[in-house]
Amino acid sequence: MIVAMQEKATDEQIDAVIDALVEAGVEVHRTTGEMQTILAAVGQTASLDLSKFEIMPGVMHVHRISSPYKLAGRSFRPEGTVIEFRNGVTVGGRQVVAMGGPCAIENKEQIL
Repeated sequence: MIVAMQEKATDEQIDAVIDALVEAGVEVHRTTGEMQTILAAVGQTASLDLSKFEIMPGVMHVHRISSPYKLAGRSFRPEGTVIEFRNGVTVGGRQVVAMGGPCAIENKEQIL
């Protein structure tokens, strides 16, 4: 996750964002250029709520680098995942599959 600070962000505002990121459990790499400071959050950032950091004073923009569900997304497996069960039912193919489980059952006769 990248946090771009505003050009006129104070050291106190930058330190507050760093403290919030560290409290969230990530490591922070600070890069201060001539005009702007960039904070790179390294670690488990997929579950972090970006809006918590976007509203902090001095923050210009927050950008997520990795997606929260990258193993389930098309970027990880663009061809899709197809699972075939022993009874021949295929999930993830071209046909839509509707499933129901015990939460949809009202009594013993229905489940049998």
